[in-house]
Amino acid sequence: MRIASPLSGEAMPGQGVRLELETAATLQAAIAGANGEQNWLATIIPPQQLATPLRPFQRYAELELTHLPFSFSAATRDTVLIGEDGGIGAILWLAEQLPTPPKLVLIGCRGAPPFKLQPSRVLTPGLPPATIGAVPSLDERGIASRIACTDGLPGCYEGEVSHLLEHWLAANPDERPNVFAAGPFGIEQRLNKALAGRQQSLATRLFA
Repeated sequence: MRIASPLSGEAMPGQGVRLELETAATLQAAIAGANGEQNWLATIIPPQQLATPLRPFQRYAELELTHLPFSFSAATRDTVLIGEDGGIGAILWLAEQLPTPPKLVLIGCRGAPPFKLQPSRVLTPGLPPATIGAVPSLDERGIASRIACTDGLPGCYEGEVSHLLEHWLAANPDERPNVFAAGPFGIEQRLNKALAGRQQSLATRLFA
């Protein structure tokens, strides 16, 4: 969803937006992209957040940016990005904006992800052979990505994204990643358990 806003030029990956509609309903979501010249912000809002469907050109009463942006200073060739549910958009935008491409992007979702899956053409050692579903926009750029889905979609890892990370780490014992993650409450605890102290850093942003 695109939202017209003069704040688009200030938005950075890792931030969110709080939107108060004229109906008094409030929405909060991760920012999935922005264009300061065209004055728009993009978000991916999970359907379960919408009590009533939004209409094209629907007006809002107030909009503000939330969350601190991710710091790019920790991004290296060892960077792993993890987006789950409401944090998926933030991580996909971060993957596009990082000056050094991430080593791996892992996406976790319940139900279908907000993009069309395609078989990955990027070989990634240490992942289950049947886990081949990838983010098309990242695969085209040669960035490895894989999807974990608790509903067991074809081509996806069946289970939590933290378990997929655990699988990759177990198969790559020398990896010490810098991890950027965005997702619902509890993601930081689950990732810390999966990482077991092997990370160089872990930065998280919480989005429902």
